[in-house]
Amino acid sequence: MPSQLPLNLQLNDEATFENFCIGSNVLALSALKTFHEKKEVFIFLWGTFSVGKTHLLQACCHAYQQMNFSTIYIPFKQHEQFRPSLLNGLETLNLICLDDIDAVLRYADWEEALFHCYNQLQQQHCQLIITASKPPLYLTCQLPDLKSRLSQGLTLKLEELTDDQKLEALKIRAKNRGLILNSEAGLFLMHHYPRHMQTLFDALNHLDHVSLAEQRRLTVPFIKKVLGL
Repeated sequence: MPSQLPLNLQLNDEATFENFCIGSNVLALSALKTFHEKKEVFIFLWGTFSVGKTHLLQACCHAYQQMNFSTIYIPFKQHEQFRPSLLNGLETLNLICLDDIDAVLRYADWEEALFHCYNQLQQQHCQLIITASKPPLYLTCQLPDLKSRLSQGLTLKLEELTDDQKLEALKIRAKNRGLILNSEAGLFLMHHYPRHMQTLFDALNHLDHVSLAEQRRLTVPFIKKVLGL
C-alpha cells in the first residue's frame, strides 16, 4: 500500500477524524474529510496553538493511505532535521501535508524551496494542505511571490474548543483508552494544568500509563500525586 515517505517520522495512530473533537469546526472538518473528492488542490488551515491542526493533517494522511493513496507529512517545527531539498519531487504523491509553515518562513532557502514546490504541485494537480498560526495575509514572507501563492487556496480557520468541549474531549480520549474520567477529575486537571488540548492529552497519556501500572482509577488524589499538582 502506498504510504508516507520514510522520514523517521511516525504518524500518531490516534490522529484520526473519528478522534477529533469537532466543536465549532464542522465546516473545516467536512472540507478536509471530502478533500479527495473535490476539484480544489490546496487548503490553507490556520489557527492558534493546540487547536488540532497537526491532528487533522495526520488524520488526512491516515484517510488517504486507507484509500491506497501516497502521502507525506512534514512537520516544519522540526525543520532543522531536514533540508529544503526534501521538497523536491513531491509532485509524484497524491497528498502533501506541510505543518507549521511559519517555522521556516524566515529562511530564504526554505521559502524558495516552498515556492518551487508549490508551483510543481499545482502543475501536476497534486493535493496540498498547509497549516500555520496565521492566515496567509498576515504571514511574514521574505519572498512576496510565495505569500501570493499561499493566498490562493481554500483558507480555513480552526476555532479553539470551549472548556465544556475540552472536558468532553478528555472524557472521550480517556474512554478510548479504557479509562473512566469523571467530570470532577477532568475539571481538576483542566483547572490545574495548562488548558492546551495537546498538553492535556499528554497528561492523560501519562496518567494512563501510571494507572495501568498501579491499577488505580483516575481520581483527583491520584491525578494530584502523579502530576505533582
